[in-house]
Amino acid sequence: MIVIPNLKLAPGADEAALKALAAKALKIPAGDITGLRIRKKSLDARRKDDIHYVYTVGVTVRGDEQQLVRRCRTAAIVQDKTYPIPRIAPPQTRPVIVGFGPAGMFAALLLARAGARPIVLERGPDARTRSAQIAAFRAGGAFDPECNVQFGEGGAGTFSDGKLNTGTHDARIGFVLAEFAAHGAPEHITYDAKPHIGTDVLVEVVQNLRREIIDRGGEVRFGHRVTGLSTEDGHIAALTVAGEPMQLVDVFGLLFGRNAADFAALLPGGALGTAAPAARWLLLAWFVLPLLAMWAATLLPEGVRGAMNQATQAAPAGESYLNLLPQADEHDRAVFLSRYFGLENKDYVKRFLQMNRGITILEDYSAGSNATTMLCMDTQSTFYRKYAFGKDGAKLAEQLDWLRAQQDRLPLCDILRSEEADGCCWYDMVYNPQAVGMFRYLHSNPVEKSRAILRAVLATLEDKLYKPTAVPADAEKIEKYIETKVDGNLKKLHEDRMLRELMSYDTLRINGVEYKNLPALDWMFDHDRLRNLFAKDPVGTIHGDLTIENIICRTDNDSWYLIDPNTGNLHESPFLDYGKLLQSLHGSYEFMMKTPRVAVQDNRIDFQLTRSAAYDALLAAVMEDLSARYPREQVESILMHEVIHWLRLMPYKLAKDRKRAPMFYAGLVMVANDVADFCEGKEGKLC
Repeated sequence: MIVIPNLKLAPGADEAALKALAAKALKIPAGDITGLRIRKKSLDARRKDDIHYVYTVGVTVRGDEQQLVRRCRTAAIVQDKTYPIPRIAPPQTRPVIVGFGPAGMFAALLLARAGARPIVLERGPDARTRSAQIAAFRAGGAFDPECNVQFGEGGAGTFSDGKLNTGTHDARIGFVLAEFAAHGAPEHITYDAKPHIGTDVLVEVVQNLRREIIDRGGEVRFGHRVTGLSTEDGHIAALTVAGEPMQLVDVFGLLFGRNAADFAALLPGGALGTAAPAARWLLLAWFVLPLLAMWAATLLPEGVRGAMNQATQAAPAGESYLNLLPQADEHDRAVFLSRYFGLENKDYVKRFLQMNRGITILEDYSAGSNATTMLCMDTQSTFYRKYAFGKDGAKLAEQLDWLRAQQDRLPLCDILRSEEADGCCWYDMVYNPQAVGMFRYLHSNPVEKSRAILRAVLATLEDKLYKPTAVPADAEKIEKYIETKVDGNLKKLHEDRMLRELMSYDTLRINGVEYKNLPALDWMFDHDRLRNLFAKDPVGTIHGDLTIENIICRTDNDSWYLIDPNTGNLHESPFLDYGKLLQSLHGSYEFMMKTPRVAVQDNRIDFQLTRSAAYDALLAAVMEDLSARYPREQVESILMHEVIHWLRLMPYKLAKDRKRAPMFYAGLVMVANDVADFCEGKEGKLC
């Protein structure tokens, strides 16, 4: 493999351009590069007028690597280092590992792969139990000394946002990061200069690592606190676990946590006081000096602190951009930082900081749109804030207009305050802890309650919105709808390199099941067929995005309300609302959003798709209601609108969530096959 450093791209640029840059560096056609892998990525923000990402890539090429390397002074031929794990016969006495933090976890993983069947002793609980207990404690519950951010599966770092910085340059770092990625962490941690997983993902990763250890014969024993140890002939021979002695093999690594009391109890000799004075002072300095440095920084004059970071001059007095950076998407974060530090768009930065002045952002609730939704608080209350800029801001303003126009017709979210300015729109919504999305409500209450609420929602929309605003169908708008939402999105799928390759197969194997690929179902998208089908659609004002998550249910009573309408659908038919509802219940969209990884090989797409019995029951109820209300041809139209909703989703996923885009394409294919069976009168999920 040839490694090429110092390839530069602007924030937000498509990383597919790296292939052309690598080819230019080697002075070869881009077609001669047969493979490319990012090995390192870092942000260079030293010059405000030239902020860019710096990449190191590894490429495989056609031709003589030695000859090609001579054309680029900075390129080098590198052989990836491997980390071989020898296989051993299972020892008579199994190795014991104390603590299931990062070191203990990887020690157990390698011993398990070697065939040693290790036993892990961890004083805390598993990650799921920890998450629930920590959430309860942060909400005002009691502190559990054995179940907290310090102790338990994954160690203290599990709840410190999963940062993976280290000052060492050990060759095994790449192995560790690759293992994290193989067990569910995002692939970019293997090359980011400052890799970061995030607590939400890390909780799943550590559980996946534990599952492999157990699958290979190891054990992880939670709630097992080591309270003492004994030696024999200068070696640790046994330890005490919750009062019971446990014999050890002669190789034993004692792994420390971050609790000072545990340091004192487990240091050789049993007490910190017996350690050498230099060791005691070094340990004290390790913990105290960083705290002193942070405290001292707060005493510096504001002008000095500002000189250390000139970019703060763009912020209003007393504000810090670090507290006002809520974008969940990496691309959006990069664009914002580029604008902020480059000061290339002072009006944008000023509006952003003014809009969010005086609030604390608690959590990101953004989903599948370009608008950002955050749970926030100020000195008065907790609330949801939704905002967007540019074209997305204009679309959000249309959403706000819809909410105001329909507030007397429908149960809708309460708007506390709002503002519309040139290129920017935001509004705040009431937060109530008893109000939850229907996905959560459905899976924590009897299905009958959700079915009753959903029927009330559809009946209210029919009586209060669809019928009073009904108008004749517009043939011209139907034609534009087909051209834009069907043809336009199919064209984008065919133009995308990754999907074009997937679409070249006649069939796809999705999670082991064979489906007709989308090109084999092109009869479904025939213009004459769709034109005749949609001509019979009712037309009127609609919500436009009636997914399960946009129906909010109260847990303390049977009331509900709607959020997040979507305007600009061209063909404004209630059937689009029903299609959106089916995208949730039939297509399992919400479950896909919770699935972190997808694997693609040739015509196979594999991912862990969970589907609940509650979804099946609610889907059956909705299909029964639709079949009772409309003739079969109109139900077919509703199902085609569901397929089109999946088509409309794909360009967004390709732009914002490219690594998981094949999974959503698989969702489109599975839904299209089910709808095709319905249209042809075959037995299937919808019949």
